[in-house]
Amino acid sequence: MRVDGRRPEGPDADWIHLPDPVADAIRGLSERLGAIERRLEAIDGERSEAVVRQLRRKQGPSTAGG
Repeated sequence: MRVDGRRPEGPDADWIHLPDPVADAIRGLSERLGAIERRLEAIDGERSEAVVRQLRRKQGPSTAGG
């Protein structure tokens, strides 16, 4: 990856390992929705056809480049 024709250096240059707050928020919402659905199933005794899949971190090479 190059910025203005040069490779970035220093602590901010490691963009691949920066936290992803959007993914963290979506993961948190997914977990909460799953818990709500399990609770509703316990109350109603009916299982929903829609299933919330557990989100997991992507493994492998970064799509950010570099």
